[in-house]
Amino acid sequence: MVRPAPDLAPDPAAGPVATRSRPFGTLLLLLLVLSAGALVLVRNLGTASFYGDEAIYAQIAHESAEGDWLPPRFNGHVHLDKPPLRPLVSAALFRVFGESELVARVPDVLCTLGLLAVVFIQGARFFGPWCAALAALLPLTAGSFVFQHGMRDAVIEALVVLLSTVMLLSWLRSLEGLGRRWILVTGVCAALLGLVKNPLGVVFAAVLVIQTLVESRLVRRAGRPAAGIGWVLVAAVVAWGSWVAYMQWLTGGGYLSFLYVDLVVRSGRGIDPTHLRSWTFYARCVLGDFGWWLVLAGPAAWGALRHLHGSGDEADRARFHLAAWCGLILAGFSIPVSKNPWYIYPAYPALALFLASGARLAAEAVRRLPRTVGPALSAALAATLAIAVAVGLDGAWRRAGADTLVLDADRFAAAYRRLDGAELDVDLEALRRAGDFREWNWYYLSSLPGVRMGSTGDPQPASAGCHFIATPEPDAYRRPPWRWRMKVHDIDPREAPLWIVGTCEVDLLAVESPHAGPAF
Repeated sequence: MVRPAPDLAPDPAAGPVATRSRPFGTLLLLLLVLSAGALVLVRNLGTASFYGDEAIYAQIAHESAEGDWLPPRFNGHVHLDKPPLRPLVSAALFRVFGESELVARVPDVLCTLGLLAVVFIQGARFFGPWCAALAALLPLTAGSFVFQHGMRDAVIEALVVLLSTVMLLSWLRSLEGLGRRWILVTGVCAALLGLVKNPLGVVFAAVLVIQTLVESRLVRRAGRPAAGIGWVLVAAVVAWGSWVAYMQWLTGGGYLSFLYVDLVVRSGRGIDPTHLRSWTFYARCVLGDFGWWLVLAGPAAWGALRHLHGSGDEADRARFHLAAWCGLILAGFSIPVSKNPWYIYPAYPALALFLASGARLAAEAVRRLPRTVGPALSAALAATLAIAVAVGLDGAWRRAGADTLVLDADRFAAAYRRLDGAELDVDLEALRRAGDFREWNWYYLSSLPGVRMGSTGDPQPASAGCHFIATPEPDAYRRPPWRWRMKVHDIDPREAPLWIVGTCEVDLLAVESPHAGPAF
C-alpha cells in the first residue's frame, strides 16, 4: 500500500515552522496564481495580427463559420493537416461574437488558465499549496511557452497542453485506487487529443503505458500495472481511428498516403529546412526556458529514486511519473529530425511540478540543519524562489506589452473596409510564381468585400470607383489611373514580394492599430 503524504509536511516557502492545511488560504493562493496568469495572458491579447499558423487556423474557422462545419476547409480545399476540434471552437465563437483576433485567442487563454488551475489543484494534493503555486507560475516565466506558438496564440498548443496534463495527472490520481472516474477522465482526454492533433492521443496513451509497465517492473511495492491504462489506449485509438476513417472516406482513399508523408516523411526525415535541428535541440530549449530552475531537478530526482527503492511515499511516486513523462516526451520527440519548440510543450507543466517538488525536498533538507543556520537558510531559499518567480513574471509582462505587431496586410484591410464600393484583385498566379503567398496575407485579403482571388488584374479598370490590385509586379501599374502603392513588408524569407497598387489613396496612418485588446 502507498501511504498518503502527511498533511503537516512543510512547504518550501512556508517558513521554518510546519503549517497545517488551510482550505481558505489554499483557495486564496489559487486565485492569486490565476490573477497573475491572467495579467500576463490577457495583456495586448487582441492587438497583434494573426501570424504563422494562427492565420491558418483563423482561416479554417472563418470558412467553417461561413459555410459547413465539416470537413474543415482552408482556402476552399479540405484541410488535411490537423483534426478540426480547435478551429471549430473559434468558428462557433466567430458566429456568436464576430470575427477578430481577440475572439480567436480567448479559448487559448481560457485553456491556459484551466491548465494553471489543474496544476495547482493536483500539485497541492501531492506536494502542498506553495509548491503547487510555484509549479503553476513557473511555465509562465518560460518565454517560448507563452509567446512562441504558445499559450496565448490562436493555435492548438494550449488545448493540447491542457488535455495532456489533465490526462497525466488524472492517471496519477487513478493509481491511488480512487475508482474509475479518474481513468474515465484520462480516457476522455486521450480521445479528445486525437481530435486536436495527429496522433497525440495514441502517443501520450502509449507513454503512460510505458511508464506504468516500467514502474511495475522496477518498484517492489507498485503492484500489478493498472488494467485501466489499456482502456485509455483503446479510447485514444478509437477516437483518432474514427477521424482517420472519415477522412479516408472523404478523400477517396488518399488520407492514409497523406498521413504517411506528414508523419513519416516530413516529421521523421524532414522536408522543411527550417525545421531540421540536431538531436540536442530540445535539451537546449528546456535549458533556455527554465535556466537555473533545473538545479531543483537534483533533489526531485532523489525523491523519484526513493520510489524505485520502495519508499511507499505518494509524493515520490508522483515524482517518478512526472520524470518519466518528461523524459519519454523529450527523448521521443528528439528522434525525428524535424523539430519545433512547441512539440515538447506538453512536458512543461509536468517538468514544472517536478522542479517544484525538488524545491520542497530542498527546503525539508534545510530545515533538518541545526537551529543556528536552518531557519536563516530556509528563509533565504523561500525569498530566492519568490524573487525568481517575480522577475520571471515581470519579464513575461514586459514581453506581452511588446506583443503589438500589426502586419501591413491587416492595416490595409482595415483601411480598405472604410471605402465604399472598393474592389480588389489578387493576382494569385503571379504571386505563386514569385514565392509563397503566405497564409496571413491570404487571411486578411481574401475576406474583403469586392475581392476577386485569382484575378490577374486589368491595367485599365473599367469602373470609376476605387480599384486595387495585389501583385508582385508593381511596375505594370505605373501610369494613371494608378496613383497609390504600398509595399507589404516581408515577414518570412520565402514570402512572395507583395505590392498593393490602387486608383485611390489609402490613409494607413489612420489605422495604425486596426484592432486592440486590453492595453494596460
